[in-house]
Amino acid sequence: NLGGNMKEKKIVSHASKWIILTLFTILLLLSIVIIFFRHSYVLTNEEVIEKIKDIPIYKSKIEYIIKNSKNEYSENVRLLYYKKLGLRIEFEEGRVKVYKNGYISIEEKENKYEVDEGIDEVYPLASINNILSNEILTIEEGEEEWGDKSYLKVIVKLPFENQHMDYAFIYLDKENQVPVMTQIYDVKDEERIRITYRSFEKLKELDKNLF
Repeated sequence: NLGGNMKEKKIVSHASKWIILTLFTILLLLSIVIIFFRHSYVLTNEEVIEKIKDIPIYKSKIEYIIKNSKNEYSENVRLLYYKKLGLRIEFEEGRVKVYKNGYISIEEKENKYEVDEGIDEVYPLASINNILSNEILTIEEGEEEWGDKSYLKVIVKLPFENQHMDYAFIYLDKENQVPVMTQIYDVKDEERIRITYRSFEKLKELDKNLF
């Protein structure tokens, strides 16, 4: 009996080793597969830019800082974007602008009227879809400017015949795939407009009546 028990213990011990080895091998293979797929599905910088440009519905608080040779002023708005419907900007004093089909519908106090969208080149610059549709000159990647956050700096050429708005630096949060800030420069390389995105939120739906 003693010999039989010893034999059984050896068999159990041997089986346990095989189970542990098998489990270790499976875990190792799973780790390799996970690492492989993580690297396989890392988006390129160009793909990140396209994903941000193609966000169909979003909202964000926006701070505009507009500068000239003498002073600067800031303005806070709420921006709503619906790819199929247009762009809506709500100002603190109650004024609303809706950019749609080449026109701007403006509501202020009890008045409502429509003007050609060409008269306003500044406020629509906050639409990340629109500004990223311009000619991209360079794409840079870094971390130091935003701490540990990985970001992209995209430089685009602006299409305006306006010496005060010649090109833009667009900073994008690479990990979360959202805009962080846009800086507009003039032909003399002076910053003229700074647009900061706060609480940028991708949405599944928005009230269509807002547009």
